[in-house]
Amino acid sequence: MSRHLASLDSHLPPALRDALARLVDVANSLELNVFVTGSTMRDSFAGMSPRELDLVVEGPVAKLRAAVPEGVPAVISEACDERYPKPGGKPRMTPASIHEYLRSRDFSVNAIALSVTRASRGLLIDPSNGSADIANKELRTLSGHVFTDRPVRMLSLLRLKVRHGFSVYPRTQTQFDDAMEAKAFKHIRPADLLDELRHAAVEPNASQVLEAWNEAGFLAELLPMLGGERLNTHGFDKLQKLRSTIPYGIEFPVEEELLFFSILTESLAPKERAAFVEATGMDPDFAASWQKLGSRVAKVEKELTGHGSMRPSEIWKLLRKAGGAATLLLGMRTTNRAAQDRVKNYLTKYLPIAAEAGGDAELTVKMLNARPKKPVPEADGMLLVAGPAEVTATKT
Repeated sequence: MSRHLASLDSHLPPALRDALARLVDVANSLELNVFVTGSTMRDSFAGMSPRELDLVVEGPVAKLRAAVPEGVPAVISEACDERYPKPGGKPRMTPASIHEYLRSRDFSVNAIALSVTRASRGLLIDPSNGSADIANKELRTLSGHVFTDRPVRMLSLLRLKVRHGFSVYPRTQTQFDDAMEAKAFKHIRPADLLDELRHAAVEPNASQVLEAWNEAGFLAELLPMLGGERLNTHGFDKLQKLRSTIPYGIEFPVEEELLFFSILTESLAPKERAAFVEATGMDPDFAASWQKLGSRVAKVEKELTGHGSMRPSEIWKLLRKAGGAATLLLGMRTTNRAAQDRVKNYLTKYLPIAAEAGGDAELTVKMLNARPKKPVPEADGMLLVAGPAEVTATKT
């Protein structure tokens, strides 16, 4: 195994690692050249755990897309050369080699590819020296038309700057400033805006990303119902604080987009929410799903507090069934002390016990219901040993 493959393997979460192995087998059977690229390679080189599989194929992608395991976040694209006839317009896509594809990317840090196909497995392709820019913690565009061709990249630049703590290459900063002066952001398509919001939804520092967009004036221009002081940074700060109570390394699946959009639009009136959905071109079914999250939370709170005392296993079952998004939103919003304590115990105590049980629900219930052993007291150099019906003393 090449050192680049070994590095990628060490950074991939188990679910993504298993999915990649499966997709590589499918690609080899179809004789397709497949490359790991984009955000997966960028995050790996930056020493972070990738959140999705970003793959590029030299050839048709339909069969490989169909092989993606359910629930695994993956983007599989055909290697194409993108040309933009007008600012913010739809690009003209023509099939291309992986080298041509990488040269047409936005930033050098997104233009790194690693072959995972049998014939060239482990080969690193980095025509723009993006790996050096990652090492230098710098964001650099690959052409002078990056922001005018696809203006949503102005938002992407700020998001990546926050995510990785990178600085901006001086020439890239000049290009960004020129695009701002020309108000290129007014040409951002609703679909591109929604896609960028979805990327922000899974950022660990989502509130900082939103604040960066807000300070630049993007929200006031593109989503005025959220701009300025109307941005719910307090809600995202509360979310981050609550998430920090979950012990490190504990898996806790969350419907991130549902939670993000629910908090983002928390203070909006119904008409403003409808305007937000229209401005992003959001699918009505998806819009309905995150707008119903609040009612789900109210129902869970009632079940969690309406039965008096509850055993730990009952709390665990209820919140596990409710899902991560509803549990976190409940913990943020409830003023009921019992609900607050039960959510806290679930996140800080019951989740680690479930992890110790290896995900076995039956074993988890047994472990949660087991009475904790009381510590054995010591007195005057005597160790007190509890017997079935009495306490005897033994010299220490």
